[in-house]
Amino acid sequence: MRPSDTVARFGGDEFVVVLPDLAYDGEAMLIAERLVESLSRPYRIGQHELHLSASIGVSLGQGAEHRAQVLIQQADMAMYKAKRRGRRTCELFTQDINDKLASRMQLRHDLEVALGAQQFELYYGACQHSWHMKWFRLFKILLPAAPDPVRDSGALHPAS
Repeated sequence: MRPSDTVARFGGDEFVVVLPDLAYDGEAMLIAERLVESLSRPYRIGQHELHLSASIGVSLGQGAEHRAQVLIQQADMAMYKAKRRGRRTCELFTQDINDKLASRMQLRHDLEVALGAQQFELYYGACQHSWHMKWFRLFKILLPAAPDPVRDSGALHPAS
């Protein structure tokens, strides 16, 4: 860490590191990787050896147009992606992370609406002895259905 860098506890076990005036964007990832490596070393307190791990999300901002709250939210999303990849990892925020989150949020909303509108139907597949749930969304009803050999064979029957 440089004298101009700032580390602040954000809450619980989360910290924010502000790195002003980086020479190039990749420098943030190099610093994050060094932090992960440094935190991964064992710590000795008395007779006890402690092992820590860190998952780090990195968000880049240039100039005053990038508000701190947005950068923190982006770094947080990147950190959770890093956590899903495993311990001791770093992840750089990309628009792809935001797009996937927005898609999941839209799906969750659509599911809540579908439950309220009773857009699900339960079918029993006699030849497979299994149950199938169908979600009838408005746009799927308007478009021609893709061929489905099981559905088209008459093997699925609506549950009563």
